[in-house]
Amino acid sequence: MCIREFLLKYISMLEKIKELLSSLHFPERFITEQTAICVIAMLDTKLRQGLLKHCQRLRDGARIHDILNYARSDLSKNYAENTRESLRKSSLKRLVNHRLAICNPDDKFRPTNSGNTNYVLAPDFIQMLEAIDKPETLSPLVSTWLNKNQGLLAKERKFDLSHKVKITLPTGQQIGLSPGKHNLLQKEIVESFAQHFIKAPVLLYLSDTQHKTRYMNKPELGKIGLSLSEHQKLPDIIFYSLAKKRIYALEAVTSVGPIEELRKQEIEGILGNLAGEIKIEFVSCFLDRKSFARFCRFIAWNTKIWLAEIPEGIIEYKLPG
Repeated sequence: MCIREFLLKYISMLEKIKELLSSLHFPERFITEQTAICVIAMLDTKLRQGLLKHCQRLRDGARIHDILNYARSDLSKNYAENTRESLRKSSLKRLVNHRLAICNPDDKFRPTNSGNTNYVLAPDFIQMLEAIDKPETLSPLVSTWLNKNQGLLAKERKFDLSHKVKITLPTGQQIGLSPGKHNLLQKEIVESFAQHFIKAPVLLYLSDTQHKTRYMNKPELGKIGLSLSEHQKLPDIIFYSLAKKRIYALEAVTSVGPIEELRKQEIEGILGNLAGEIKIEFVSCFLDRKSFARFCRFIAWNTKIWLAEIPEGIIEYKLPG
């Protein structure tokens, strides 16, 4: 596998894990690349040296040190040893609290400061991860987990509704999204991008980091012959312009998720079977230049880029000819 193929596969897997965590109502502020890497490491089945005595694979039990070594050797992520506390507090502890991982399954009385403290993924979470590319299998597993853990989710739902990100739709209707950087960018897309670049915009679909589907305009979807399901890998936001007969597929990119070639093909597969001749425009959206610079080498040709800090401008990635 060439470096580019590896990077695309790796980024795709990170995004899928983060989407799964979101569907399980994992706390939004901890749905990070770091947490996804911890999950990937604990899912690994490769035989390895230097693990705990009872472990042959990271899936059998991974210490923080083992996860850091995996990130360096297998993912070329040069995490320093002083990242240990961040992994423990912001990722592993949160996965354990959310019942997606188990701490010290081999010795529940082990002291918390022991160098042998290790983590494994919960069996039902492993099932979901192994079905991550099979929506028809994954969906019932997620539903079962959500029903089983209603009490846990109720306790974790601590954010004040008044702190939600309030978005004004083109119709004037206001809706609230869960707090966080990703949804703040979505607010900019709905209220600013649409105003500058979509003639007579109609919002068809809007996601939410905590609840996936926040808004789906079924009447307008029916008019253009498009059927969507929350179980599909939909773009973050979908607009339609009746004046231009054009669909706008927009991804809000904060940590992962620009429209690279594979993602473009996925979206085309979902939105391609439309009634009549409707063109699809693909747009990767970023808060600023710094965010865009991190992902510019992955973005697909014949797509567009929009930066919220320069709302009146747009960048076209276009091949000559």
